[in-house]
Amino acid sequence: MINNKKVLCLVLARKNSKGLPGKNLKKLNGTPLVGISIKTAAKSEYIDDTILSTDCEKIAKIGLKYGANVPSLRPSNLAKDTSKSEDVIMHILNNLNEIYDYLVLLEPTSPFTTTQDVDEAIYELNKKSRSYKSLVSVSKIQSSHPDFCYMLKKNNAIVSYVKKNNKSQPRRQDISDLFFCDGSLYLSCISSFKKNKSFFHNRTLAKIMPKWKSLEIDDYLDYIHAQATVKNISKIRSHEKK
Repeated sequence: MINNKKVLCLVLARKNSKGLPGKNLKKLNGTPLVGISIKTAAKSEYIDDTILSTDCEKIAKIGLKYGANVPSLRPSNLAKDTSKSEDVIMHILNNLNEIYDYLVLLEPTSPFTTTQDVDEAIYELNKKSRSYKSLVSVSKIQSSHPDFCYMLKKNNAIVSYVKKNNKSQPRRQDISDLFFCDGSLYLSCISSFKKNKSFFHNRTLAKIMPKWKSLEIDDYLDYIHAQATVKNISKIRSHEKK
């Protein structure tokens, strides 16, 4: 709770995954990804309750073990590859027995979000809640900046994705910073989410995350990357302070 406002955390974890089968049960440093998200929420100064939404009994049992509430298994019509997170969230919000003011969404596939990140975001949105109604995490686009992207035409001929007057490739230091939504953290006033059915609108704040925290595990290569990050996290943190 923050300033007498109750905070709910949602963790969404489907059973099926095409890119990395069983990814929500994959372990990092001995803990399943779904367990990492629940533990992150449990340590929060502001989060009052955590609900796990899943269509898998095994994931549900793990969620209960780590302290999440699992009211019921997710309906099959909300557990398809084409199911939208927004629809799942609305289903949960419309079936709550408690009244909450803020909603935090943590995804198991973004395991490097810390409790400090979560609490900083809640504090920031609450402080600016008269002007802003949601907050999302973003990370700086680097090698995939549109100015460095190309499309392929017939016979693999390349053409710049961004039309330029200058035919030469720009210097990296001359281009404007761009950011992408990295999936690490989503936060919203619940009344706003019910109205917009989205975290993204003209009253959305950004929380900038460092490159290493923006890793999202979608396939096996991402998982290997995450394992390497865990093994070297002290070095990464030390380098970040320089």
